[in-house]
Amino acid sequence: MNETDIEEYLRTYCEFGTLRTGLGYYRAVPQDVADNEAFLREQKLTMPILAYGGGEAFGRGEEGFASLQRVGQEAILHDRRNGRAHVINESAAQIWELCDGHRTLDQIVSALATIYALPAADLQADVEYILAKFHELRVLE
Repeated sequence: MNETDIEEYLRTYCEFGTLRTGLGYYRAVPQDVADNEAFLREQKLTMPILAYGGGEAFGRGEEGFASLQRVGQEAILHDRRNGRAHVINESAAQIWELCDGHRTLDQIVSALATIYALPAADLQADVEYILAKFHELRVLE
Protein backbone atom coordinates (compact mmCIF):
# COMPACT_ATOMS: atom_id res chain seq x y z
CA MET A 1 0.00 0.00 0.00
CA ASN A 2 1.25 3.44 -0.78
CA GLU A 3 0.72 6.61 1.27
CA THR A 4 -2.32 7.68 -0.81
CA ASP A 5 -4.02 4.32 -0.22
CA ILE A 6 -3.44 4.57 3.52
CA GLU A 7 -4.82 8.11 3.63
CA GLU A 8 -7.95 7.05 1.74
CA TYR A 9 -8.43 4.07 4.03
CA LEU A 10 -8.18 6.29 7.12
CA ARG A 11 -10.46 8.93 5.60
CA THR A 12 -13.25 6.46 4.84
CA TYR A 13 -12.99 4.45 8.06
CA CYS A 14 -13.02 7.58 10.20
CA GLU A 15 -16.46 8.56 8.89
CA PHE A 16 -19.37 8.06 11.28
CA GLY A 17 -20.92 4.58 11.04
CA THR A 18 -18.39 3.15 8.59
CA LEU A 19 -16.71 0.80 11.02
CA ARG A 20 -20.07 -0.37 12.37
CA THR A 21 -21.23 -1.07 8.82
CA GLY A 22 -18.00 -2.86 7.93
CA LEU A 23 -18.28 -5.10 10.97
CA GLY A 24 -21.88 -5.90 10.07
CA TYR A 25 -20.48 -8.46 7.63
CA TYR A 26 -19.16 -10.47 10.57
CA ARG A 27 -22.33 -10.06 12.61
CA ALA A 28 -24.23 -11.66 9.73
CA VAL A 29 -22.06 -14.81 9.62
CA PRO A 30 -24.20 -16.92 12.02
CA GLN A 31 -27.31 -16.23 9.94
CA ASP A 32 -25.39 -16.97 6.72
CA VAL A 33 -24.30 -20.31 8.18
CA ALA A 34 -27.90 -21.19 9.11
CA ASP A 35 -29.18 -20.14 5.68
CA ASN A 36 -26.50 -22.13 3.86
CA GLU A 37 -27.12 -25.25 5.96
CA ALA A 38 -30.85 -25.02 5.23
CA PHE A 39 -30.16 -24.61 1.51
CA LEU A 40 -27.76 -27.57 1.40
CA ARG A 41 -30.26 -29.84 3.16
CA GLU A 42 -32.58 -29.33 0.17
CA GLN A 43 -30.12 -29.30 -2.75
CA LYS A 44 -26.47 -29.39 -3.77
CA LEU A 45 -24.49 -26.59 -5.32
CA THR A 46 -24.22 -26.95 -9.10
CA MET A 47 -20.95 -25.10 -9.58
CA PRO A 48 -17.41 -26.12 -8.69
CA ILE A 49 -16.22 -24.92 -5.30
CA LEU A 50 -12.84 -24.57 -3.68
CA ALA A 51 -12.62 -24.89 0.09
CA TYR A 52 -9.75 -23.61 2.20
CA GLY A 53 -8.92 -24.76 5.69
CA GLY A 54 -6.03 -24.36 8.02
CA GLY A 55 -4.16 -26.26 10.68
CA GLU A 56 -6.47 -28.44 12.71
CA ALA A 57 -9.63 -26.58 11.70
CA PHE A 58 -11.05 -27.76 8.40
CA GLY A 59 -14.79 -27.82 8.13
CA ARG A 60 -16.25 -31.13 9.12
CA GLY A 61 -13.34 -32.84 10.89
CA GLU A 62 -12.17 -36.17 9.47
CA GLU A 63 -14.69 -35.86 6.66
CA GLY A 64 -12.77 -32.82 5.46
CA PHE A 65 -9.46 -34.65 5.03
CA ALA A 66 -10.35 -35.46 1.44
CA SER A 67 -11.73 -32.78 -0.81
CA LEU A 68 -12.78 -32.58 -4.44
CA GLN A 69 -11.80 -29.89 -6.91
CA ARG A 70 -13.28 -29.99 -10.42
CA VAL A 71 -11.04 -29.26 -13.39
CA GLY A 72 -12.84 -29.39 -16.74
CA GLN A 73 -14.30 -32.85 -17.25
CA GLU A 74 -12.13 -34.35 -14.53
CA ALA A 75 -11.67 -33.71 -10.86
CA ILE A 76 -8.85 -33.85 -8.35
CA LEU A 77 -9.44 -35.63 -5.09
CA HIS A 78 -7.03 -34.19 -2.50
CA ASP A 79 -6.05 -36.23 0.54
CA ARG A 80 -4.73 -33.76 3.12
CA ARG A 81 -3.49 -36.51 5.44
CA ASN A 82 -0.77 -37.66 3.06
CA GLY A 83 -0.63 -34.80 0.54
CA ARG A 84 -1.65 -37.00 -2.38
CA ALA A 85 -3.87 -35.87 -5.23
CA HIS A 86 -5.86 -38.35 -7.33
CA VAL A 87 -7.27 -37.38 -10.74
CA ILE A 88 -10.71 -38.90 -11.20
CA ASN A 89 -13.23 -38.67 -14.02
CA GLU A 90 -16.67 -37.03 -13.93
CA SER A 91 -18.47 -40.26 -13.02
CA ALA A 92 -16.17 -40.94 -10.10
CA ALA A 93 -16.57 -37.32 -8.97
CA GLN A 94 -20.35 -37.71 -8.98
CA ILE A 95 -20.04 -40.90 -6.95
CA TRP A 96 -17.77 -39.04 -4.50
CA GLU A 97 -20.32 -36.24 -4.13
CA LEU A 98 -23.10 -38.77 -3.49
CA CYS A 99 -21.05 -40.37 -0.67
CA ASP A 100 -22.43 -38.08 2.01
CA GLY A 101 -22.59 -40.62 4.82
CA HIS A 102 -26.36 -40.90 4.51
CA ARG A 103 -26.96 -42.56 1.15
CA THR A 104 -26.82 -46.31 0.77
CA LEU A 105 -25.08 -48.06 -2.13
CA ASP A 106 -28.47 -48.65 -3.77
CA GLN A 107 -29.36 -44.95 -3.44
CA ILE A 108 -26.06 -43.91 -5.02
CA VAL A 109 -26.58 -46.32 -7.90
CA SER A 110 -30.15 -45.12 -8.34
CA ALA A 111 -29.07 -41.46 -8.40
CA LEU A 112 -26.46 -42.18 -11.07
CA ALA A 113 -28.97 -44.21 -13.07
CA THR A 114 -31.20 -41.14 -13.12
CA ILE A 115 -28.33 -38.82 -14.10
CA TYR A 116 -27.15 -41.05 -16.95
CA ALA A 117 -30.59 -42.43 -17.93
CA LEU A 118 -29.32 -46.00 -17.61
CA PRO A 119 -30.66 -49.04 -15.79
CA ALA A 120 -29.33 -49.25 -12.24
CA ALA A 121 -28.25 -52.85 -12.81
CA ASP A 122 -25.87 -51.66 -15.55
CA LEU A 123 -24.13 -49.28 -13.11
CA GLN A 124 -23.97 -51.40 -9.94
CA ALA A 125 -20.60 -53.07 -10.62
CA ASP A 126 -18.98 -49.80 -11.74
CA VAL A 127 -20.12 -47.97 -8.61
CA GLU A 128 -18.89 -50.81 -6.40
CA TYR A 129 -15.53 -50.70 -8.21
CA ILE A 130 -15.13 -46.94 -7.69
CA LEU A 131 -16.14 -47.20 -4.02
CA ALA A 132 -13.59 -50.00 -3.55
CA LYS A 133 -10.93 -47.73 -5.11
CA PHE A 134 -11.88 -44.90 -2.74
CA HIS A 135 -11.50 -47.33 0.19
CA GLU A 136 -8.19 -48.60 -1.20
CA LEU A 137 -6.91 -45.00 -1.43
CA ARG A 138 -8.22 -44.46 2.13
CA VAL A 139 -10.19 -41.35 1.15
CA LEU A 140 -13.50 -42.97 2.09
CA GLU A 141 -14.15 -44.96 5.25
